[in-house]
Amino acid sequence: MRGDGDPEVYQYPDPPGYPPYLGVSLELTNITHVPPSTKPPDVDVRPVELIETRPEKRGLSRLIGYKRGLVLYAAATGIILLFNIIWLIWARAKYGLDGDIGTISRGSCADSEALDSNLHLVINILSTIVLTASTKFMLIAYSPSRAEIDGAHERRRCLSVGSLGFRNLMAISWRKIIVYLLLMLTSSPFHLLSNSAVFLTLAANGYTWAVVSEQFVLDTNHTQPIISSSSPLSEEQGRIFTDIQSSLPTYDKLINNECVDAYADVYQSTRRTILIVAPNVSNRVAGQNVSQIFKFDRSFAGKRANNWICGKTQSDKDLPSDGLVNFDQCDPKGATILSLLSINSWQDWEVFNQTVLYCLSEKAEPPCSVQYSPTIVALLIVCNTLKLAGMILVLRYSELQNRPLSCPGDAVASFLEREDPTTLGMCLATRKGVKKLWANPRPKPYNGRPRRSWRGATRHRWLFFCASMFGILCGVLLLLAIVVSTARESSHKFHFFSNFGKVNTDLLPKGGGLAQASILDITASANLPQFILAIMWILYRDIYTSIAFARDWSRFEFQPQKLMVSRPRGQQRGVWFFSLPWAPAVFLLLMQMLLHFLISQSVFPVRIEAYDENGVIDPAHLVSNIGYSPVAMFVSLLVCVFLLWLLMWVGKQRMPSSAPIVGTCSAAISAACHPTRRTDGMANDYLRWGEVQTFEGTQRHCSMTAAIDFDVGWASVPMINVLYTGKG
Repeated sequence: MRGDGDPEVYQYPDPPGYPPYLGVSLELTNITHVPPSTKPPDVDVRPVELIETRPEKRGLSRLIGYKRGLVLYAAATGIILLFNIIWLIWARAKYGLDGDIGTISRGSCADSEALDSNLHLVINILSTIVLTASTKFMLIAYSPSRAEIDGAHERRRCLSVGSLGFRNLMAISWRKIIVYLLLMLTSSPFHLLSNSAVFLTLAANGYTWAVVSEQFVLDTNHTQPIISSSSPLSEEQGRIFTDIQSSLPTYDKLINNECVDAYADVYQSTRRTILIVAPNVSNRVAGQNVSQIFKFDRSFAGKRANNWICGKTQSDKDLPSDGLVNFDQCDPKGATILSLLSINSWQDWEVFNQTVLYCLSEKAEPPCSVQYSPTIVALLIVCNTLKLAGMILVLRYSELQNRPLSCPGDAVASFLEREDPTTLGMCLATRKGVKKLWANPRPKPYNGRPRRSWRGATRHRWLFFCASMFGILCGVLLLLAIVVSTARESSHKFHFFSNFGKVNTDLLPKGGGLAQASILDITASANLPQFILAIMWILYRDIYTSIAFARDWSRFEFQPQKLMVSRPRGQQRGVWFFSLPWAPAVFLLLMQMLLHFLISQSVFPVRIEAYDENGVIDPAHLVSNIGYSPVAMFVSLLVCVFLLWLLMWVGKQRMPSSAPIVGTCSAAISAACHPTRRTDGMANDYLRWGEVQTFEGTQRHCSMTAAIDFDVGWASVPMINVLYTGKG
C-alpha cells in the first residue's frame, strides 16, 4: 500500500490485444523507465541507418493501395455505367414503350411484387457501389496538398485531412473544387431517382353497380323484361344486364357488412360488377312480372368510387337532400359506417331508398405490372457518366506534383519529411485547442488520462448529427403513428407484419391521386427520405472514420506502429480500403445497402392502372401516387436506432492511450511532428509518440519520432502533470 508520504503513481493500463506496455510506470515527481521485458513483434532495434528497406508488398495487400483502390472504384463505376446503357437499349428493344413507360412484366400481383423487391435489391446494391466510389473520390478531391496546408497554416487556419466537409474549399485549388462539387451534385439524382427507375404498377377495376330487385336475380332464364325505374335502358345497356343475369351463378353472395367491406376500397383490385339486391316491388308490364333495376351506374377507380354505399353516384359531390351524409366523407371504415349512414344495424342499410337484402359480386383480379421509366434510367446514365469523368480527373490530378494528403498518415509523413515551422511550441495541441495555442503559445501539462473516443470528431459535427437524427426519428415515429392509425381505421383487417413493401391502398393519400401526374414528380417526393438518408449516412461515416483515425493515432504512444498512408513505402501500411478497418467497413456497407433497401420498401411511388367494367385498360383514369409500408418503416426505424446506439457506444470507449487527440486537423497533426532527431526516411519505418530528448536548459517536448529512439534512450513516455512545449 502507498503511504501518506509516498508519491502518487499512475500505472498506465495495458491496451487490450497488445503486448504489455514495456514495463513503464509513471510518478508525479519523476519518471521510471524500466527496461522492456518484451518487444513488439517484428520491431528491428538496430540503429535506423542499418535497418534494411523491406521488399515492396505484392498481392491483395498491394492491390488495395491508394492508386489501385481508386482504379478499382472507377472501374466498378464504369462497369455499372456500361451495364445501365446496355440494359436500357435491350429493355427498349424487348419491352417497347407505352408513352414514356416500359412494361417489364405483367402477371399476378404476388409475382410482380416479388420481382419488384428483387429488382430494388439489385438497384440498391449497384447504387451503393457507385455512391461509395463517389464518396472516396470526393475525399481525394477535397484533400489538401502540402502547399495548400502550408498556406492555410500561415493564415492560422486548420484544414481537414481525411474527412469531408466544406472547410477546405477556401484553401484548395479551383480544379479540386469543381470536381468535388461535380461528384457531390451528381449524387443527388441517385438518391432521388434510382429506386424509382423500376416500380410496381397495380391495377384497379372500374365496375358496374346496380340496385336490383330480387326477381332480377332469380330470372336467369330471361323470361321477364328488364325495367329501369331511374332511366330508360339503351339497347347496349339491356344487353349488358342480360349478360350479367347469365353470369350470376358465378357471382359470390355477400351479406351486407361483407359487401361494404369488399367495396370500401376506392381502388378495387379483387372484384368488379356488383348487384345490390333489394325486395321486390309491385311492377307489372303487359300483365307479367319484371326484373326491376332501381338505380345503376359505373364507378371508376379513384375518389368517390364507393359513393353508392352512401346512396350517391360517383359524380355527386354535394350534400344529399336530407343533409345527413356528406358525400366527400363517404369513406367506409368498419363500424364507423353505421353512424355515418345513421343506422343501428346492417339490416337497416338502405341504398337509394331501397333496403338491402344482400349483394352479388363478380370476382375479378386484374394483373399487376413491373414497369420502368427510360427517362429516369437515362438521367442516371448521364449522372453516372459525369461521375466517371470526375473520377478520371481525380486520378489524373492525383499523379501531379502536388499530391493530396488524403489521410492523417499522409500528413504525418509529410511533416516528418519537411518540418512545418508554424506549429512549433505547441506539441500537446489537440484538434479542439489548436487555435488557442496558435493565438497564445504556452506550455501545457500532460494529464495521462485516455479520453473518450467521441472526441475524435468535432463537437459541432456531433451536435448537428445527433440533433438531425433526433428530428428525423421523431418525424418517422409521427408518420408511422399516422399510417398505423389510418390503417387500423380501415374497413380491411389490418395485418401490420404482412405488408412489407406492399401497397395498401388504404394508406394512399386520398387527395385525388394526382391522376396523370408525371412519374418524375412522384419519384422525387417518394425518394426524398433516400436523399435525407444519404446526407445523414455521410455524416455518420465521417464521424466513425474520424474516431477510427483518432484511435489509430492514439496507439502510437504505447506501441511502435507502422504509419498508415495512401502510398505505402518501406514498413508503412496502406490506408483502409473503405476508409475504415475491414470489419466495421464491411458491416457498415451492408447496413447502408440494407437501409436504402428498407426505405425503398417503406415509402415508394405507386402507379395504378385503371381497368373499365369490361377488363380493358382505361388510360383516362391512370393514377400515380405515393405508397407506404408500416412494417418496413418500423424495421427501418429499428435499424437506425441500432446504428445510432452503435456509434454512441463506440464514442463512449476510451482511447487506447492519452496521446493528444489530433483528429483530422492538419495543424494539430503538424504540432505533433517536430522530432529533435530527424533522419531521412524515418516515416517509412516504425514510429512512436512520446517525450523526446531536448538540449539542456530547454523545455520538455513531445513528438512523433522513430520507434528506435525509445530503445536507445532518446525518447520515453511523457510524465504526468509535467509541462511540455516546443523543442529546443
